[in-house]
Amino acid sequence: MDKNVVLIADRVADFDNITIHNRDLECIPPTYFKQIYDGLSKISPQVTCYNSPKNFCRNLDKHKNDVVLSIWSGIGSKFRKGLIPSICEANDICYVGADPYVHILCQDKFMTKVLASQFGLISAKSILYYTEKDIPGIYQLQLPIVVKPNFEGGSNGISQKNLVNRYEDAISLTKELSRCFQQPILLEEYIEGMEISTSIIGTYNEIDLMDASQLIIGEEDYYTATLYGFEAKVQEPENRKLVPGSKFLTSDLKKSFEQLFYQIGKTEVLRIDGRIDKNGDFRLIELTPDAYLGKRGSTTFCAAQHNISYEQMLELILQNAVKGYLRNRRN
Repeated sequence: MDKNVVLIADRVADFDNITIHNRDLECIPPTYFKQIYDGLSKISPQVTCYNSPKNFCRNLDKHKNDVVLSIWSGIGSKFRKGLIPSICEANDICYVGADPYVHILCQDKFMTKVLASQFGLISAKSILYYTEKDIPGIYQLQLPIVVKPNFEGGSNGISQKNLVNRYEDAISLTKELSRCFQQPILLEEYIEGMEISTSIIGTYNEIDLMDASQLIIGEEDYYTATLYGFEAKVQEPENRKLVPGSKFLTSDLKKSFEQLFYQIGKTEVLRIDGRIDKNGDFRLIELTPDAYLGKRGSTTFCAAQHNISYEQMLELILQNAVKGYLRNRRN
């Protein structure tokens, strides 16, 4: 690849003493940063790093012909994921990943369900809590219930304790998360099943890769009372592993995923998380257009199943971003 890369990442030290009040679990720890920086350095003439949109903005003139890859997450704002794509759009700079609209839409867990339903993807029954007037709606959900912040990712605000078996506990936790995160709280019925992540890499008119991985936590592969919270994701990563999940991708499910990918808008990478229930039906959990690109992530795992190395995967994603950018300029 002959283009320089701009890598934007809000780096943190390794996480310690995590609670459901943490708001920084999407930030970038040293291991992930080193993996992606080293990988990009092998395929690009130069990699320049910034730690915030503000610092990037101060140097825009240096990067008019570069490709921007943002793994910056930000904290708090419900539109934070759209900031860097918006900066790039406004300054005609090529960037990797979803456009501002797609980022903001997928950051909203409730609206993601509405979007996915247009493509035949069903999710758990849910409600949004804004104020105490919404409490009666909680009783319309079947127990057990999952309680989580509506605009967060990276397991911010989500632990095993967010799976509750009593309405009183659901209400108490909802109020606690509402005070902490200052945003709507999503309550949804728990989905039993096998957890799969489908990764798609492609462009506006071609899919280069679509495959799935299955998440195994401990020895458990079918979850009846388990959440993929910060315990397994951050505190005990050695207790989880990925195995091939392509057997779950039926022709109908693939078709729905393809339609979603092509219609959602600009994004070179999309991860679709969900569970396969006891009847073999897929139930959506979330859409992630800024998928984790570390070496232990599901997207990298799926690429490896097709003999695509880590560096080759990064280069493919970057090249697809350039293709889309050049197409838009011609139009």
